Amino acid sequence: TWDASTSPNGTTMSYYVLLLNSVPVGGALAFPLASTYSDVVTGLNSQTSFPVTVIAYDINGNQSLSSNILVVSTT
Repeated sequence: TWDASTSPNGTTMSYYVLLLNSVPVGGALAFPLASTYSDVVTGLNSQTSFPVTVIAYDINGNQSLSSNILVVSTT
């Protein structure tokens, strides 16, 4: 979870993009003030770790800063 992103003019972000190794692999519409996000990524190698980040966009196309890196591992 994280604090909901807002754009520079205070608009709540409306779209989240999931990045794996800095490559966009998923995205979803954001619910207002949402502090959770889930996505499914397929085709990953087993027993491998990947850095994951999330960025958000508002309705005007403004992009947030990237989230902190979360390292996830496949089984």
